[in-house]
Amino acid sequence: MKKPRLFFLLGIFLVILPILGFPSSWKNLFIVIIGAFLIFNSYMMRRNYKKNTWHVFGKNKEDNI
Repeated sequence: MKKPRLFFLLGIFLVILPILGFPSSWKNLFIVIIGAFLIFNSYMMRRNYKKNTWHVFGKNKEDNI
């Protein structure tokens, strides 16, 4: 599953979570787990983006202007 689709589905789950009728302790656990997952994946995507643009542009981006 692609990451954007996974992020979209997790967002939908977070929106309908209050309607599903889970106990509040479960809701809090789901929110913390999903939040940690989103933070970790966002960090990894950003790290890969920086790594890939470094190879494209080189060390100094001003050299490619």
